[in-house]
Amino acid sequence: MPISKAADFYRTVFDHSREASLFTAADGRIFKANAAACAMLRRTEEDICAIGRQGLVDPASPGLANLLALRARTGQVQGELTFLRGDGTRFVAEFRSASLFDNENESEVRNIVTLRDLTQHRATE
Repeated sequence: MPISKAADFYRTVFDHSREASLFTAADGRIFKANAAACAMLRRTEEDICAIGRQGLVDPASPGLANLLALRARTGQVQGELTFLRGDGTRFVAEFRSASLFDNENESEVRNIVTLRDLTQHRATE
């Protein structure tokens, strides 16, 4: 598949996925958020990109530093973090992230992050 067609395909999958997904940098910048992420976080894509990880993850969320260090070492990570919705409410989500390299700049690491809201699951427990 030619690169432009492959890029279009992956962009379509990302945009239309029912799973909340973010395209990020290791330093916490967010470049893209799909509609499912916007709905979960109750924020616009522009807002999510503007505030980055620092504005989305509760600073008191345990384990963030360890998860980021593990992703830096292994290229992938899974765990739970507390996130902040646009209305200020907190919720726990399963966080999965895998590192990707930018084809145009092999030293530039990007990450695909998926989130799963655990609120209902926790209520059932």
